[in-house]
Amino acid sequence: MNQYHNILGTAKIVSNKEEKEYKNKYIIKYKKYKFILYVEKDFNFQYGDIVYIDGEIEEFSFSKNFKLFDYKRYLRQNKIYGILNVNNIQKIGQEKDLFFYLENLKQKLKRNLFSVFDKEKAGFLLGLLIGDKSEIFDETKTSFKNSSLSHILALSGLHIVYVTSGIKFILDFFIKNQRLKNFLMIAFLIFFSIFTGGSPSCIRACIMSSMLFLSKIVFRKNDFITSLLISLDIILIINCYNIESTGMWLSFLATFGIVYIKFNSSIACNLMILPIIWNSYNRISLTFFISNFFASYLIGPIIILGYIYLLLGEYSKCFSFFEKFLIDMLFKISKKIGNFSLSKILVPSINIIFWIIYYVIIFVWIYFYYHKDIFYVLKNKLIFILRNKLNFMQNKKCIIIVLFFMYMMIFTITKGQNFELHFIDVGQGDCSLILTPSNKTILIDGGNNEGFDNGENVIVPYLLKNRITKLDYVIVSHRRFRPYWRFILCFRKYECKKRCY
Repeated sequence: MNQYHNILGTAKIVSNKEEKEYKNKYIIKYKKYKFILYVEKDFNFQYGDIVYIDGEIEEFSFSKNFKLFDYKRYLRQNKIYGILNVNNIQKIGQEKDLFFYLENLKQKLKRNLFSVFDKEKAGFLLGLLIGDKSEIFDETKTSFKNSSLSHILALSGLHIVYVTSGIKFILDFFIKNQRLKNFLMIAFLIFFSIFTGGSPSCIRACIMSSMLFLSKIVFRKNDFITSLLISLDIILIINCYNIESTGMWLSFLATFGIVYIKFNSSIACNLMILPIIWNSYNRISLTFFISNFFASYLIGPIIILGYIYLLLGEYSKCFSFFEKFLIDMLFKISKKIGNFSLSKILVPSINIIFWIIYYVIIFVWIYFYYHKDIFYVLKNKLIFILRNKLNFMQNKKCIIIVLFFMYMMIFTITKGQNFELHFIDVGQGDCSLILTPSNKTILIDGGNNEGFDNGENVIVPYLLKNRITKLDYVIVSHRRFRPYWRFILCFRKYECKKRCY
């Protein structure tokens, strides 16, 4: 249940305007805490404005649907603690600090892109180059998500490589002192992480790159694992709620896989992040290799040229046709591949024991890959024990029994034989899920799908999170809403056995 607290005093606007359908949205800072502020379209504020407010704070409640997206946890990662509902608001001044000038610079660069490209391409480049995803079209986000290209929109090591290469190229013309150049590179990386909003993936990449330049300054060999752990510590010190950030764990695991798994970087990355994607989104893609293969040849030139257009603005219009062509190609690839059925396979959550064993196998394989001498010693000892002490060939029954119990422990969905009743929040509607002792599943009332598809966005994710892959009965309370449930799970279609109206 949401809690309300009355407030009266001054606050600071710490974001620029984000236009919604009916109101303008801002982030406001009141007594060291950030809140979301919605005001009428008539009110226009800028970053740094000091306002006098009379209203109340509405604290967020936790997710009403068990295991589904928790908006409160998501906002805590950005240090936002509620919504500020105002009865009266008035601008009384303006505070110009470092972030005020950084925000003005960001707005100027934003105008540079919009002066060269249309809204769709400019919004995409804003997210790609400086981490501002507010202008990216929902259709673009969906197609990139379905084609496993969402990681492109997250500022990470790929962007840092191109940015640092460009800055280093410029510094080489003016500065000969190598240590000074390394210090300047570290300073620039700190500035870049702050300027782009400080997402966990960007901070990780900036810290690890800074550690590399620092090792050159002190004449020490840079250690990848040490840099990775230091960046993790700093990210959690900045905001401990980042421990719940899916994006942070995707970034760290993907980086580890690319460095230590000696396969194609796309395969290595997806091997490491598979459990996170599977359990967080209940969706996997079998076309990720195709989409990433084509995108890998396009994204480099797009980023390099994008930063040129970002800085030059209207002066770069004369040669913007090549960037437009590359972005159109990337959009077409994401849409085509995203429409394949194998690009968005829905899967139920799996027992955590399986994923623990999955990562143990990967890490053991990596360890023995880099310590092959130990592997051969253990291999010979194991063969000796199996042949001479356990009589391996004569104990097949024991091995089969052990394997069977391992299978049951990992893959069997342990459901009690009790009657279960789940109430699902679908807005306007009384959605109920019944699980009977005889393993029958009954769904009553899927809610109103007008304007928002509760089936796709709420009910299907809820069922998959709770490892339910079929519905035996669907009871619709209003005749005009007849949802049709279909689950594509591991190449098979599970449909309701019976519909009741």
